[in-house]
Amino acid sequence: MPMTLVHRLSDRLNALTKRFRRDRRGAYLILLALMTIPVVGAVGLAVDAGRGYLVQSKLSYAIDAAGLAAGQMPPSADPTAEIKKYFAANFPKDYLGATVTGPTHTVSADGKIVTVKVSATLDTTFLRVLGHHRLSISSSAEVTRATRPIDLVLAIDMSGSMRRSAGSTSRIGAARAAAATLVKALYGAAKTNPNIKVGIVPWSMKVNVTDGNSFNAGATTTTSVSSFRNPITGASQSVVYKANNSVVPLLFRPTAGWPGCVYARYHKGYPSSSASQADDDYGTGTHGSLDWEGWEPTVYGTYGYSGRRRGSDDDDDDGGGGTYGCTSGSCAADKKCLKASISPLQSNRDDILADINALTKPTGYTVIAQGLAWAWRVLLPGAPFTEATANPDPVPTRMIVLLTDGNNNKDSKDAYKGALNDRGLDTRLRNLATAIKAQGIEVVTIQFANSGSALQTLMQGVASSTAAPHYFYAPDPASLTAAFKKISEYVSSVYLSK
Repeated sequence: MPMTLVHRLSDRLNALTKRFRRDRRGAYLILLALMTIPVVGAVGLAVDAGRGYLVQSKLSYAIDAAGLAAGQMPPSADPTAEIKKYFAANFPKDYLGATVTGPTHTVSADGKIVTVKVSATLDTTFLRVLGHHRLSISSSAEVTRATRPIDLVLAIDMSGSMRRSAGSTSRIGAARAAAATLVKALYGAAKTNPNIKVGIVPWSMKVNVTDGNSFNAGATTTTSVSSFRNPITGASQSVVYKANNSVVPLLFRPTAGWPGCVYARYHKGYPSSSASQADDDYGTGTHGSLDWEGWEPTVYGTYGYSGRRRGSDDDDDDGGGGTYGCTSGSCAADKKCLKASISPLQSNRDDILADINALTKPTGYTVIAQGLAWAWRVLLPGAPFTEATANPDPVPTRMIVLLTDGNNNKDSKDAYKGALNDRGLDTRLRNLATAIKAQGIEVVTIQFANSGSALQTLMQGVASSTAAPHYFYAPDPASLTAAFKKISEYVSSVYLSK
């Protein structure tokens, strides 16, 4: 029955009742009128209360959906359009004749709480007999933005090609800005959050494992370990070395001028190539038939891999050669060691942003496995980096975000001493990714400013899934920033607090 017809009948019944009350020709009419009023009122209450309940229920569902949608947005974004879109999708226009005002919203000063409100009026039908022409209904939702506990490592490509321009900035400049966007979205206005730990691994052909302080050769210490055979020289050894500015155990005493990089745990010929690869294992110890109690510090001149290679990924190769055992006087500095060093997991937003801002002066070739391998070591609580909580409760989401703008390519002075060709580097990367993902770690890959299909296939295979939120293709700075925003939304969670 149309609502207008119901209103007419209700108004007619109301008029007849008033006439009955004025009519003095028979007492039975008075009695009838008195009996009719509560009956009609009871019916009206049931009908209009039922309509009001349906509107209230629909209103609450719609405002909850709108609030949750607003909570999913970064604190810096205006949620007005998103709130209206989700509310309209869940509360049809003119539902049961309701007139809606709103929704409106407010955001707390720290950006963590979003409150959404809406009100509606509903014309009554039978309750008009009792003089009630409208019902007022309101609903609200309070959404609290929270970040699930997360340990996150950003492994940022610092190869020479990251110096190239990307719009109005360089590629590394775009990477810094996008990474900062992610951190700011996670923290909001807070400077610290015990639920968030972020580490940074700048990488190219090798990784700098120092803490950023100057190396003092005279301050190197030794640590006794069980006797092992040095995988590089084959000699028996019972100590490892610790530089004053690094927690990473070293197989040799670093010579004066050591810039802070180490080679990969790989030896192409001793005792056999099939047993000489340890980078796809997490900790130190025996891997295959080789004892890897530490890492070999890079010194330009070590080993005798010589020759120059110049290419599009680097433009300052320094060439050269030599043999292991050179003295500090005959060993030149490793010029391909990045100045930017590893930043372990930490929870202070401003310190993380400062470390991101220090990612400058890219150099060297692209050896992606080094970025992933050292991100793995920073992420977990075992040595050498122990900033992650051992046996945490609850277990945080553990994630590595790996950004690169180039295909794997080798150099005689890379972490693998040029022993692996480009295909071998791809295989090394895949093996690492398989081992990492098997531990429940989520791997996110970002292919930046490089549309190559081969790189896409490789990066999708390394990632935890082949699409967002685990794989992103970012052709330009804007899409790179968008990718990092998507990651921040993925690792954040929202809940209805009221």
